[in-house]
Amino acid sequence: MRPFSDKLTDATRWNANFKTGVLVGLLCPKCQTQEEFLEAETNAANLADADLVSFRSLDPTKRAELIIEMIDKSAHTVIEKHRKKAERTGKTRVRVDVQAWAAEAAAGVPAIQGQSESFMAHAREIAAEYISGALGLTTNAAKA
Repeated sequence: MRPFSDKLTDATRWNANFKTGVLVGLLCPKCQTQEEFLEAETNAANLADADLVSFRSLDPTKRAELIIEMIDKSAHTVIEKHRKKAERTGKTRVRVDVQAWAAEAAAGVPAIQGQSESFMAHAREIAAEYISGALGLTTNAAKA
């Protein structure tokens, strides 16, 4: 598998793979089945006349909003995964490790992988904030 870049000559022929509405990866043309390749060709033909905007060309505020949205969706997916895992095992209580779940959520956003450690630390903070809020958790500092 090779890394994606929107500067590749075949960039429009890559297929996006989604899981519960979250982008989990991109599939290059060489790795696609015939059906996937046909789907990518159809999408490329449909996009040929569309006005596309490169992510990098977006206003920095809009890029930040999209990244936060991706992290929030990934955090939601992590919460659901742990909830379903608990249901399958018959547990009625789950030990929540916000930091571990936040790291899992940040790692689940392929679009931000390869960024600096400070960027990823910030992504984990965003995910932890979402998880804490979604679960109604408060920190010790907030309780004081």
